[in-house]
Amino acid sequence: MAPVDYVPDTHNTLTHDPRYAHVSGGQVLQDGDGGHLNVAQDSLTRVLRGVCDNPENFANLYDAERAQAARTLDGASASYGSDKDWENRTADVGMGSGVFNAIGADVVLDQRDSKKAWIDDVARYSYHGVGAPLTLIPGIGDTAQRMVDAATYEWSKDVKAEADQIANVGVAKEMGAKAQGSHDLINQWAGSRGRDPMTDSVVNYLRDQSDLHYSASRNQALADLHRGLS
Repeated sequence: MAPVDYVPDTHNTLTHDPRYAHVSGGQVLQDGDGGHLNVAQDSLTRVLRGVCDNPENFANLYDAERAQAARTLDGASASYGSDKDWENRTADVGMGSGVFNAIGADVVLDQRDSKKAWIDDVARYSYHGVGAPLTLIPGIGDTAQRMVDAATYEWSKDVKAEADQIANVGVAKEMGAKAQGSHDLINQWAGSRGRDPMTDSVVNYLRDQSDLHYSASRNQALADLHRGLS
């Protein structure tokens, strides 16, 4: 199977879905859809990093993660309430993005000179380039796909910004989040719910919450990849 085939499971692991809580020694998660990948998050992060030296793999995995995030947002309750449903879903957007931006930054930094073109190759293979169409990713509905289509922010800029800042300041613990790709998805979703993403206080709050989870997830992924925080 191609790496992208596992993205529903990797998304659930990276966003701390309690059904995917790893038990020491590992176990296969079974449900009505069959068996699912279930591994510790640190191990999964390193496996994903291993396949992402190939820019096409990274592009397809990143696009698929964004599609899963859009699907999560699309499943939100009809209106904002006290049950934290919207907060939890936008947090997932930030967590998934944080891990993949950390992986991309690590690739660039591992061999900075020889990898100069890697991120440009990623952009070339991405969904808005010549990557796998999202219709091939299991479970992505029309609404989620339209959300990703509209979210045209060049997320490769986030990865470049992370790599540059890590190289320049050594991964400061309070390093500013480069999460504009996440913001773009949240803005598109908010607009589909009749909220102005530029003026709505709830949307602004949700972006802030997503940023907190992005930063924590990004930092954890960098630690899992042994790119020490200092």
